[in-house]
Parts: sequence; structure tokens; C-alpha cells
Amino acid sequence: MSNINDNKKLWHRLNPAVGGGSTAWRKYLDSSGFSGGSVVEDTKAMLLDGGHWVGNMQESLDNYYSPELLSNGGFTTDLSGWVSTNWTWSFGAALHTEGFTTPLTQGGLTIGKVYKIVYEVTGRTAGSITVKAGSGSAGTANVTDGVFTEVLTATGSTLLLLTPTSDFDGAINYVTVKETI
Repeated sequence: MSNINDNKKLWHRLNPAVGGGSTAWRKYLDSSGFSGGSVVEDTKAMLLDGGHWVGNMQESLDNYYSPELLSNGGFTTDLSGWVSTNWTWSFGAALHTEGFTTPLTQGGLTIGKVYKIVYEVTGRTAGSITVKAGSGSAGTANVTDGVFTEVLTATGSTLLLLTPTSDFDGAINYVTVKETI
């Protein structure tokens, strides 16, 4: 969570019977030992309390995202579920064929929704790969191996696209897509 409003939303989502507004949030902070300051000050103190949620808040942010939306994002046995022209399956990864810029794609996004997209690139020595949610703005063109996270809004299309440059010689080990809620 990056700010007080996100924390309030998560707390109210986990405690729907309590009601909304700063009064309920204030009571929650007071019952958790954070009292005497403003709601903003106490929220900051709660977040700084060893980096852990207190009371009945979740220690994981998984509840702030939808379940996994992709089919076969781990490329377990093949590239089923993906449109993969000029990509091949290789030991649990999607391997790009150099000389082509055809994206690895999968449908299922909803236009206007915001998605957290995480993917891992391995074996890359040349080129880059960029992720897109629909036909709108793209994420960063990644030019190294590693795990990358993008938060993008799907626009114009329901496709997730991983677009390589023609000289990209790496593989995608996995992709996860979750809607922010």
C-alpha cells in the first residue's frame, strides 16, 4: 500500500460490516494501539511498525489484486493459451525466434481496467522486450534478464502483448497478470 487511502480501502474491504469513513478507521487505529495523533500520522505509524500490518489486516497484498487471469502463464508443458507465432516452447519457457517482432499474446483483459503484470526474462544477450495491456501505452523496454513489474491500463484491445525487438534472443519464463481492485 502506498498511501493512507489504499490502507483504508483494504481495511474496509476486509471489514465490510464496520462501515466506512474516517470514524471507523480512527476506531480501528485506536483499538490497535495507535492513538493520540491524526488518522494520517497513526496510519504512517502503523505502516512503520516493523513493516507489518496490525490487528486483522493482511500481511500480504495479494488480497488487493484479483486471482491470476492468465492461462498457462508458467508455460508448464507448452504454449497453449497463447498466440505464439515465432515463439517456441523450451523447457518451461517461451523462447523468441530472432528476426521477428511478432508479440506473444493472450486475450482476457478488460478495457479500462488496471493490471499488475509481472514477467521474467532469461537468456537475453541482445534486444529488448516490452509489455502492453491492449493497444495503449506500453511498459518499459527491458534490455536485461530479470523479473519486471508493470502496472498498465488496458486500452483499445483486450490483449496482453509481450513484444520483442527483432534481435531479442531471450525467453520468457513466466507471466502473471492480476487486476488491481
